[in-house]
Amino acid sequence: MYVNPLGGWFDFSNKSIKDKTPFASGATGITLNTNSAPIPSATRNDTCFYIAIRPSNFLNLSISFTIKDPTTNVTTTITHANWWTGTFEAGKIYDYTAWLDKDIKNYSSKYYMWDANTANDDYWHGVEAYQPKINGQQDHTHYPTNPTDWRWYNTLPYPAQATRHSALSPGVNGIRWIVEQAETWFDNQTVWSVMGHLYRSGVWVKVPAGYSDAAAPDGKDYRSNNQNAAYAKSYTHNSRPSNTTGLLYFPLLGWYENGKLIDVGKRVGYWTSSLRPEYNYVYVLYFTDNNLMDVSSPYWERKYGLKNLTLTGNIE
Repeated sequence: MYVNPLGGWFDFSNKSIKDKTPFASGATGITLNTNSAPIPSATRNDTCFYIAIRPSNFLNLSISFTIKDPTTNVTTTITHANWWTGTFEAGKIYDYTAWLDKDIKNYSSKYYMWDANTANDDYWHGVEAYQPKINGQQDHTHYPTNPTDWRWYNTLPYPAQATRHSALSPGVNGIRWIVEQAETWFDNQTVWSVMGHLYRSGVWVKVPAGYSDAAAPDGKDYRSNNQNAAYAKSYTHNSRPSNTTGLLYFPLLGWYENGKLIDVGKRVGYWTSSLRPEYNYVYVLYFTDNNLMDVSSPYWERKYGLKNLTLTGNIE
C-alpha cells in the first residue's frame, strides 16, 4: 500500500496516469544525488535540476538539501518543511529556488594585527587575491611585515591599552571572568562558514554575574600590575545548549601567523584590549576543540592576524 506516492512506475495512457497507484517502485520521497554539483554563487539560474512528481489533487511537499564541503568534510542538511501544499497539475513546471546558506552564518574574511588603525586596515586589505583560505596555506609576500605598512599593529608600550581598532574589546580582567566563572558549552553541531568553506566548531558562553573589566574575579587589575594573568580551564559542557537565548557564540575562526592560516575550525584566539607585561605580547581569549580555553600564555604576538573580541554577540 502506498500513501501519496510521489514517484515510481506508473501506467500512462493518453498523456495521463491511468492508475494513480504505481505498479512498481512507489515512494513517498524522492532523492536526487547530484554528486559533485557546485552550489551557485550568485545568480538564481546557475544550476538547475528537474524532478518528475506524480500529478495529484493534493500533495504536501517538504524539501531537504544535504550539502558537503569537500575541503573540510563538513556536511549539513537544510530543510524547507511544507514547501508546497495543494494541487500538482500534469504537464506543469513548479519552480523552487533554493537559498542554501540562508541560515548559515558567514563570518568576514578580515583578520587584524593587534589594534590596527581602522576596520579597513585588515591583514590582507588590498591583496585579498593572495589571502590563504585553507588551513596550512601560506603567502610569504603580501601580509604586513614592517612598521611602515598601514596595516601594522599599535606599538604602544605596556601598560597602555588599545586605542584604535581593538579599543572596544574587553581587557584581560574581563576574559579572566569568562574563563574562570562563565558557564560554557562546546558545540560541534552549529554549522557556519568563512572564506567559502563550512565548519562546525564553536563555544557558547553565558557571561557570569559580577562580570567586570575593571578587576578580575580575584580583585586584581591585571591590565597594569605586571603580574601574569594566564588561566586555563575546561568547558562546563561538551554539547550544544538546548536554549541559546542570552548566550554568546564564539566560532573557532583560527588566525594568521606570518602569512599562514592556522587551525580554522579547531582553535581561535581573540584580541583583547590589554597588552601583556612581556614585550610585544597581547592577552588573548583562546578556545580550542580539545576541551580547553584560557587567558593566553605569552604566545600571541601583536603581529599575528586575529579577530577582535566582542561580548556583544557580533563577531565579525
